[in-house]
Amino acid sequence: MGDNPSRNERDDLATLDGMAQALIERAAPIRFGIAQTPAEQEAVYRLRYQVVIAQGWGTPAEFPDEIERDADDERAVHLAGWDGAALAATARLIFPAPDRRLPTEEVFGVEAGPRGRVVNVDRLAIDAAHSDHRHRLLLRLLAYIWLTARAGGCDTWVGIDSPGMIRLYRVLGFEGTVLAPPRRFWGEDRVPFRFDGAAAAPAVIARWAAAIAAERRAETRI
Repeated sequence: MGDNPSRNERDDLATLDGMAQALIERAAPIRFGIAQTPAEQEAVYRLRYQVVIAQGWGTPAEFPDEIERDADDERAVHLAGWDGAALAATARLIFPAPDRRLPTEEVFGVEAGPRGRVVNVDRLAIDAAHSDHRHRLLLRLLAYIWLTARAGGCDTWVGIDSPGMIRLYRVLGFEGTVLAPPRRFWGEDRVPFRFDGAAAAPAVIARWAAAIAAERRAETRI
């Protein structure tokens, strides 16, 4: 999207904002927020560790304290979806800074652009007990990522993803662009993937509308 979005693009983004909010409101009993305290952030790192081990991306010996953390966590915003006191989902956002490249740009040597409007999204993790084949919690986590990114002035994302994760994103309406050939990263071949909110908004709106409608139909049958 250019620096001056069209009226249709602005309308689509506003519609996407409203649908994201509706999905989050329907997430109960999961409540979303930003992990602020050291204890909340430690819960984030521990869930990330559990996913790393479950997926075979690392071994327990590599994480003796059973947390997954790196230097970029100091400048990150950590999103959290809580089920009571238990952490059900998390993701990490790293917003642009004038004097630093985003992690994806650093790893792959790419420019995600437009400068200042792209947020790095990574470390998505869903607790196994809260996962299901319809990816309902992931959908809500993506909605919360969207609203948080928008609140920070970003409507485009970039991240490092496996082909399987990109296929899942696309099932959920998140079409995007692969910025470079794959390379080995976190135990798998992965690519830098860029999601432009304005360009993808019609597909995401359609997918989210279908998901909300299906949930409402299911509720009426209960």
